[in-house]
Amino acid sequence: MAASDLTEAEEVQGTHGDRSGEVAVDHVRISRFRAALPLLPRCLAYTCFLLNLIPSGWGTLLAALLSLCYPSAQLFSSTEALCINFGVFFLQLILTPFLLVGWVWSVMWGCALVAIADSQRLADQEESPLSDG
Repeated sequence: MAASDLTEAEEVQGTHGDRSGEVAVDHVRISRFRAALPLLPRCLAYTCFLLNLIPSGWGTLLAALLSLCYPSAQLFSSTEALCINFGVFFLQLILTPFLLVGWVWSVMWGCALVAIADSQRLADQEESPLSDG
């Protein structure tokens, strides 16, 4: 293993935030925007997804407000997650008239909320399996 490979592996495993705007979680780099998404229950995640389908970004606004009650998957405070998610909502709203870029981003954001909720549900099921008997 080359020295540069070792440095990159150590960086991915140990870095939670750096100047590049990326966050490393479970050996995968994700953007600070996505890292600020709250861990919502499935019903709220699907509600946000549906709200992102028709009026672009409104599910993201709801997720931003819910980030005050539900923590983000990363090391963000609730106010920091609120500000980041509100910024994403604002950008989605502004970019919707331009070739529907904001709407596509909004739908992808809703899918990300649902994926995070589903992965959290699976993790919770693995931690507390139902016992037979």
